[in-house]
Amino acid sequence: MLAAQNGHESTVGLLLDRGADVEARTLSGATPLLIALKRRRFGAAGVLLKAGADIGACDKDGWNALLTAASAGTESMVRELLDRGADIEVTNVAGETALSVAANDSVARVLERADCFQRWHRRAILALWRRACGWR
Repeated sequence: MLAAQNGHESTVGLLLDRGADVEARTLSGATPLLIALKRRRFGAAGVLLKAGADIGACDKDGWNALLTAASAGTESMVRELLDRGADIEVTNVAGETALSVAANDSVARVLERADCFQRWHRRAILALWRRACGWR
């Protein structure tokens, strides 16, 4: 946890190579990925993502990787998480989405485009299911 919190990428990698749990939790439910993102340690976050960190994992307040990255204001990490399949519609316990906590306009624009695409994709899949089942 401390290596992720302080952005020590090589130490994070070494610990993971030696069997550290990429999904370890703090008392508040935060994973190393959430801690790295909250502290804006994006290099360490990248190492954790490459090691298979769960982007859908939430802390006790419902903050996941996408919400945390959006609030940190980093467009590149938000894009990375979206490319890895992060769900833009997830809300924390306060009902906030990644778009509502976005720290700046560039992050908000990325999230708005992703939201449009995810909605279109869901409608397309639903249409295929309806057609396959003979529904109209």
